[in-house]
Amino acid sequence: MRRSSILALAVLAILLLMTGCASNTVTVYTDMDRKDVEKLIKPFSDKTGIKLDLVHFNEVHDLVDAIAVPDGASYKLVMHETLYQPADLVLSGNMFAGDVLRARSALAQYEPSGAATIPPGAKNLGNWYGFGGRLWVLAYNTNLVKGDLPRSLFDLSSNVFPNGKISTITPNYCPFYIGAACAIKGKAAAVTLYQTLINRHAEFVNKPELAAKSIAEGSAWAGITTLAAVVAQKKAGAPIGWVIPDQGSGNMGAYVEFYSVCTPILGKNTINAHLLADYLLSTEAEALSVEMGLSDATLRQGTSAAPVVIPLAIDLDSASVAWTQDLSELMPYFHQYSPSFIPDTKGWIK
Repeated sequence: MRRSSILALAVLAILLLMTGCASNTVTVYTDMDRKDVEKLIKPFSDKTGIKLDLVHFNEVHDLVDAIAVPDGASYKLVMHETLYQPADLVLSGNMFAGDVLRARSALAQYEPSGAATIPPGAKNLGNWYGFGGRLWVLAYNTNLVKGDLPRSLFDLSSNVFPNGKISTITPNYCPFYIGAACAIKGKAAAVTLYQTLINRHAEFVNKPELAAKSIAEGSAWAGITTLAAVVAQKKAGAPIGWVIPDQGSGNMGAYVEFYSVCTPILGKNTINAHLLADYLLSTEAEALSVEMGLSDATLRQGTSAAPVVIPLAIDLDSASVAWTQDLSELMPYFHQYSPSFIPDTKGWIK
């Protein structure tokens, strides 16, 4: 055999070996804790033999910019100079990550096997999908609230609760929540809600734990906080209960900060990335996220013992626009509470 032929075969063998290795590895970009991601994905790796190359980012801004960086008005995809492979899959602890990448035309079209069971408010078909999450609830003091329980965000302005007895998060702490309320219920309803709370001397705080503490101690009767903050108070023996707000047909849904899964357009290992996306969006993975303490709520029936939530019935784009445009007059009042939480959503969703 000629030396050139032997060399060609050797090169081909090396290329096949490299291709085989690459096809068995999925590069995952994430802003979540590395150990949590490894544990969450372990059942998938054990079953399929597919290995993971995890690339960690400290926050969602860095995660997004590492995948797609704006190049003038064209938003041409530009990869950062990096030693890592382009992302085959993105797993973010931030619900906005997938939609930001979608807005920058950075995602490949894919509909995972579990897409149909994910509620509309937690997906953008063909682009990104959500699972699990951290739930915001209506909390109340069980010693003080004896009659009808609050069932909606808008119930907080009811005269059932005395003046000065509502404790809740400032809207600029979680602007998506009030932005969604505005987009679904209308600007007048959203502005009236907060104006009524202001007029009735509601306590506005910049941490959900503070709202839960006020309710647990009885200085407030009810308010909006996270389920995690309520559970912490309940474990300490406090008289505190909670309700998932705005559930059922025709209601606006509850605020749940779900995880975001998507596959970037520049990914090299599409087949295995899709298999991993199918797994992450399965009820098995969602149940594991609850077991690990990553989620305290689920988006689908039969996942685990955690509460099943109907999320806010609004796309992230519309909620962001409602906040930055329709509710801009709310900001000056709330600056005094938490100026560090002023959102810069204009730079996110285009």
